[in-house]
Amino acid sequence: MLDSIDGRIFAWDTSTHSWSTFLAEAGQLESASQIEFGDDGRVFVSQTLNNQPRIVAFQLYHSGDWAGGLDPDSAELIGNYSNQSGATGIRIGPDGRLYANAFNAGEVWRSNPGISAMESEAFLVNLDLPASILFIFNLSDLIFADQFEAEPIPTSKSKSCLGCPLPETRPGPAD
Repeated sequence: MLDSIDGRIFAWDTSTHSWSTFLAEAGQLESASQIEFGDDGRVFVSQTLNNQPRIVAFQLYHSGDWAGGLDPDSAELIGNYSNQSGATGIRIGPDGRLYANAFNAGEVWRSNPGISAMESEAFLVNLDLPASILFIFNLSDLIFADQFEAEPIPTSKSKSCLGCPLPETRPGPAD
């Protein structure tokens, strides 16, 4: 659970049936919206700061120790995207890139491979207030970004490849 007022993240502990602090002292995450877990151990957070959506990544205090929480000193700005909008949904796609909605702008943006920066142009535009992102792999491999409007998932480095066939293998769920 993300506390968008002060930027703390809480996790439900199934063994004690209580909430624990997953990220504390993260005042830099005011107006945070969603989190996404990377296969490399990073946790990505979407946030809006002064009407500027952005993605921030954090590392665990100790590699592999999810119960130990996130290190606030590890905060890394992946990048800003869009203009004068609100950050909402984020998801890592089947191509390993992070996709992020710019709510007011009606756009979906994506990161570079390796998720170290955001691309300089919107990936999808003219959407109706996109909120959450959902990838569905068995329904013609579509990305749903708003009000059940869908676009094919890209599979090449070319932005014009919206209808390209997907590769035979896809990343599996994180362990």
